[in-house]
Amino acid sequence: MVDPVAAKLLAFIYDSAFAENGLSGLSEGIGGANPFDNDSIDLKQQSDLLDRNPARARQMTLAAGRDPELFSV
Repeated sequence: MVDPVAAKLLAFIYDSAFAENGLSGLSEGIGGANPFDNDSIDLKQQSDLLDRNPARARQMTLAAGRDPELFSV
């Protein structure tokens, strides 16, 4: 038997870490918009993401069609 709480936690971690689009688990915090996209720039969200999850910030920067090196990721 598997502990259901542990199973949910592992599923969340897996989904967040290995999501194809790199946005899983973040849509609640940023309203679904990419803070690196030129149409929806959000400097506070960019800063938080760069500090907390540089790998995800890099994915989102690339998804927005921007150069990650501009953000040092």
